[in-house]
Amino acid sequence: MDQRLCTRVQLFISGRSLKDLDVWSKSDPICVISMHDNHNPSPIEVGRTEVIQNNLNPNWTTSIPLDYYFEVQQHLNFTVYDYDGRNYETIGTYETTLGYIVGKGTAIEDLHDKRHNDGRSRGKIIIRVEEIKFSRDIIFMQLCAHHVDKMDTFGKSDPFLFIYRIRENGEAIKVWSTEVIKNTLDPMWKPFEIPSEKLCGGNEFVTLRIECWDWDSNSSNDLIGYCSTNLHDLLQPGCQLPIINPDKKNKKKYTNSGVLEVLQCTKRKVYSFIDYLRGGTQFTMMVAIDFTGSNGDYTDRNSLHYLSNNAQNEYERAMWAVGSILDNYDMSKMYPVFGFGGKPDWIGKVDHCFPLNGNPQNPFIFGIPGILQAYHETLPRVHLSGPTLFQHVIRNAMNIAQSTPPGQFYHVLLLMTDGEIHDMDITLSLIVQASQLPLSIIIVGLGNEDFRNMEILDCDTGLLRDREGRQASRDIVQFVPFRKFGGNPYLLAQEVLAEIPKQITDYMQRIGHIPILPEEVPLENIAVSSSSSSFNQTDP
Repeated sequence: MDQRLCTRVQLFISGRSLKDLDVWSKSDPICVISMHDNHNPSPIEVGRTEVIQNNLNPNWTTSIPLDYYFEVQQHLNFTVYDYDGRNYETIGTYETTLGYIVGKGTAIEDLHDKRHNDGRSRGKIIIRVEEIKFSRDIIFMQLCAHHVDKMDTFGKSDPFLFIYRIRENGEAIKVWSTEVIKNTLDPMWKPFEIPSEKLCGGNEFVTLRIECWDWDSNSSNDLIGYCSTNLHDLLQPGCQLPIINPDKKNKKKYTNSGVLEVLQCTKRKVYSFIDYLRGGTQFTMMVAIDFTGSNGDYTDRNSLHYLSNNAQNEYERAMWAVGSILDNYDMSKMYPVFGFGGKPDWIGKVDHCFPLNGNPQNPFIFGIPGILQAYHETLPRVHLSGPTLFQHVIRNAMNIAQSTPPGQFYHVLLLMTDGEIHDMDITLSLIVQASQLPLSIIIVGLGNEDFRNMEILDCDTGLLRDREGRQASRDIVQFVPFRKFGGNPYLLAQEVLAEIPKQITDYMQRIGHIPILPEEVPLENIAVSSSSSSFNQTDP
């Protein structure tokens, strides 16, 4: 855990006069940001903007949040690409440090292409930095407009909105853009959500400028007009704002270029993963171990279950790496542990969800070392068999998750397997049902088998659907093949646990659970008993 003090900041990025790499149109720019420092010398991507079509002067709305450490040289690389939907072609890059940008406030720098090394500018990049002032508020908003000016010769208008936050120095930062509504003078845009800290820095009275534009596919977009307001006014019921075109406002009989109406603007609190932990939510981990024959006998050196006094096998490393992290959040340290796909001596037939301790009424084992010990003791007593079925283990996890009070517990099933799943349809259906429960499923693929079906369960392109077309209410599955990390258990744990905080907050928000946060006790009010204190009382 990094104990260095940091400041949370966000970067807003724009481009100007970018080099045009397209023949029949303009470039479609996107900016990708990577970072490295002395602690992490290999650059890693920390964020990317959206793609803006046919624009050499983009104002990207996607902000990039970063932790800024005063004492660390955090090197940043900004690469602007032209993206055609399939390929990225480099327009130019700019390298600097986060400290430089923080010191400047707004950096305006040249982009260059190192491949040509001719020193010529490939356009400008503008990087603005702001400290993130913590706010739990999310703003839900829907806007429409009435009677906007007709801007097209052979049609009406194709209106869309830009929302800007105006800084104290007068700079405008684009924080949102709507979709284009084609051929109408009375557009209604889709509802959207935006964090209060991004919209207005958490200050309801910061000036916002909402611009209404007419989209044009063959030339530059035309300004219909704009209005100035703030979040406090937008939150008032029935808010309507005149859209004023600055080139027309001094003309006789001109009133406005339309009226912007706020159909809905509400503010709601959202809570973080840490908020739920502070509010008393506990993790419980369940473990499921594959005892199918494809693993190989535990006495065979080539087996994934091979037991050695000198080194852990892949199952042991996965259990230790993932379990030792989740163990920090479970006060009881009691974990139900099951095997599947094997024939235990004490049962006498193949079972797809048998307790490792042999006690169906109380399958709980104390601590991660206890799990590893039970695994060692059980292997000689289980005949490896098959097939590989997940349904029984998942049903058992669902029953456990359903038995706990809402909001107090969140369950994580660690399922380790070496082979392809043989009950895919039923498993898909169960996962869709389980998405309603306080449950996440981590699947670790061990060995070198083909895990394509597992990747279907970890549906990163959208929410999972079963064969009947029913859709999961949220993403609860994370699949990772162990070989991806060269057998490094710590990288495995980092990867498989990365999505858990979001899965927890998604569930808690879905059920409307509000954590009861303990009051912060001022430091000066914390008494330290002299009998229990280990520090020298004479120290300053």
